[in-house]
Amino acid sequence: MQQSLKRFARIANWRKIERNYSGSNFLSNWFVYLIRTRNGALYTGITKDVERRFSEHQSGGPRAAKALRGRGPLKLEFYCAVADKSEALKLEMQIKKWPKKKKEALIAGSVGGTTAGEQLRASREMA
Repeated sequence: MQQSLKRFARIANWRKIERNYSGSNFLSNWFVYLIRTRNGALYTGITKDVERRFSEHQSGGPRAAKALRGRGPLKLEFYCAVADKSEALKLEMQIKKWPKKKKEALIAGSVGGTTAGEQLRASREMA
């Protein structure tokens, strides 16, 4: 258990949204992201390319999530890089179970008085 926590601590690479995002800045192949809809709802997803996936959601086309169609304008609020698809799926499921208040704290940069990465590591330790 302790070894997996150390591994998670190494691979959890939390980033806030930057206006001049460049995918080449990250070594990770997978990202977990949060999108805010017009009515303030938060959508959580995973992808290998945040810019492409966000564009797909904004277009409302066949590759857009049904939960986001017709709910624009959309705003990319948060993303973080993780090591692989397995970690991305685990983290996505964990975040989806959180109440909105905790997701808002993640976007703001702290969850429960700690950084987002610390909080996620702590919650994984308890599981």
